[in-house]
This record gives sequence, C-alpha cells and structure tokens, in this order.
Amino acid sequence: MIVFDVPSGMFITDTGRPSSLNSAPLSDLRFTFGHQDVGAHGLGDPVLENDIIFTQLSLDVNQQVATIFGTWGILDFVDIGVAVPVVRVSLAGTSVSQITPFGPVTVHRFGGDSANPILSASKSVSGSASGFGDIATRIKINLGQGEKWGAAVLTDIRFPTGREEDFLGTGSASVRVLGIVGAQLGNFAPHLNAGYAARTAEIQNDALLGTIGFDALVAPWATLATELITEWQLGENKIQLPGPLDYVTPFHRPYPATSIPTKSQDLVNLSLGAKFTARGGTVIVLNGIVPIKKSGLQPNFAWTAGLE
Repeated sequence: MIVFDVPSGMFITDTGRPSSLNSAPLSDLRFTFGHQDVGAHGLGDPVLENDIIFTQLSLDVNQQVATIFGTWGILDFVDIGVAVPVVRVSLAGTSVSQITPFGPVTVHRFGGDSANPILSASKSVSGSASGFGDIATRIKINLGQGEKWGAAVLTDIRFPTGREEDFLGTGSASVRVLGIVGAQLGNFAPHLNAGYAARTAEIQNDALLGTIGFDALVAPWATLATELITEWQLGENKIQLPGPLDYVTPFHRPYPATSIPTKSQDLVNLSLGAKFTARGGTVIVLNGIVPIKKSGLQPNFAWTAGLE
C-alpha cells in the first residue's frame, strides 16, 4: 500500500512485449548489405561489388513500468500532478549473416581462406537495465462543469530523466495539450479528447491526438471503460530507411535493403478496461490495449494493473 499526503495516489504497472517494428515482426527482421561503389558508377563493376551479405535479425524486447503518481487540487478548478515511472527493460537478439559471392573468386568471407571460405556467421547478445523513466508533470484546468456536461484543458510535460542509452527514456522532452469534453448520462459517461503533441527529439514527429470513449457503471462496485486512442503524424518521416540496392552490371537487379516498411507513425489503439471498488474504498484498475493500426515499435497486446 502506498500512502500519499495528497488527495489520491496510485501505483500502476504496465507490461508490454514489443512484437513488431512498422508491422515487420521483430522475430524476423531482414537486411541486405552491399559493397561500396568503388569502380565505375553503379554497383556491379568490378565483379566483387556484386557480393551481398544477407542478415536475419531476431529481437526479443520486454518492458515493465511501475508508476507512482499523485494529484493535488490547488484550486477548485485546477489540479496538478506528477508521475514517476520505474522502468525495467530487457533485450535479447540473435543475428545470422550469409555472404553470397557472385564472381568465380571468393573475395569476401568471414574467415578461412579462398579455398575454404567461411561465408556464414552468427551472433547473440542480451542485456537488461532498470531505473527511472521520463517523469511527467500535469496540470488540468476545469473550464466548466454542469449536471450533464463538463470541459477541461490538460497539459502534460515529460522530461528526459530516463537514460536513453539503456532504453529507459526517450532522451528528449515533449509536451501534450489536450481539450477534454465529458458527459454524464445516467450510468453512461462518454468523453472526447483532442489535442497536440510537440516533441523536441530530432527523430520524432509532432502529432495530432484524438481519443473517444466511454465509462459505464455496470454495478455499484464495477465500471467498464472503452477507448479508441489515435495519434496522427505531422510532416514527413524524420527517420529515413535505406532504399533498395540497385545493381546495374552485369545485368540490372534490385535488392530490398530491409524488410522494415516505410510508413507514417500513425497509431490507432483499442483500450478495454475495468475499475472495481473493494472494501475500504480501495480501487483496482485493469486495462488492456490492442493496436489496430501498427507503426513504430509495438506489442500485440499490453496490459496495465493499478491500485488506488
């Protein structure tokens, strides 16, 4: 039990195992490496430029996040809050590479000699890290509250407190501003959020945010919730994947540089959750998120458990 000298406090655990990168499975990422163009313009001259290395990479990434946060009501219509995540990340990877020689002489090899060349190699690595993630501070201003309708503005600032090199944080600050509209129609409470995310990272785009959902009181002690959470990238991708390798000699043929597709970092997630009130006023929160539109590094399913 975590006790806060504040109106409320919650301990939340999030667990996710990313399974895809831009919808390409992490268990089967493929890359093609070509020779530097050292002869005539265009790959293939001299003949040794036609040698290719094919690499298959398998990654296993797992992340658990335990977050403690508190909220203070400093005025009747203003709340401020802080969320402190503690993150554990583990990563394991295996790569298998194969050289495919083109000419009559094996020039490139991982070992051996020209008579007995070693053309394949593999490597496995693993590691883990734990520590604080990116701390977030929030302020919510209530713009108006009636018997059935209410509106508010939420500002969320995330600071780069997590170590980027250990995948504990993003390495850059970001700001989200959201407009929130909610209604209370008996036991049914729909809501709509819309806003903007501004990011300072060189490889992350700003985005438009939109969420629509509802809460439904199904019993005096149980509430069900559903949300459709969206994020829409603004501008061109800041991360550019390499284009295909284009060989011109002795005949024209392209090879894809990677199996990872180029796509906008748009997100559409379906969130399904429930909140249960136990004896003594303790609230238990359970939630699951399923991606509908995949981009970036995403799991097939992520779950959250919380205690208030």
